[in-house]
Amino acid sequence: MKVIEVDSDKCTGCMACVLACSFANTEAFSYENAVMKIVKDEPIESSQVCSCSNCTDKKCIEVCPFDAISLSKNHGIPVIDYDKCKACGLCAKSCHYGIIRVKNKKVYKCDFCNGTPACVSSCISGAIKISDSDI
Repeated sequence: MKVIEVDSDKCTGCMACVLACSFANTEAFSYENAVMKIVKDEPIESSQVCSCSNCTDKKCIEVCPFDAISLSKNHGIPVIDYDKCKACGLCAKSCHYGIIRVKNKKVYKCDFCNGTPACVSSCISGAIKISDSDI
């Protein structure tokens, strides 16, 4: 299984991954529309990249009343079946990292960009990469 791996020590906080993520999902460059984020620890000069692969308990799957979210066998992250999803927002409210978005009656979350995550390809410092996992 492929997973997104993040080395927070390498993250410079440039936000290129966040903008690439936003563009991949909404075709607009917007920090608010990205389904990942950078959390900066102040005053210490370090950052943490939060993406769907950070989550261990997958609450969004549990709270969905429409069984529209399931675990991807390929990437180990929850994926949305948009034929079942009613955009009720319960998944977004349950997300510990605040990266599931509901906008214009559609839910946006990381879907691994169909196997080529925009965040990985845009990461200048090499802090974000795809790796194999036995999970």
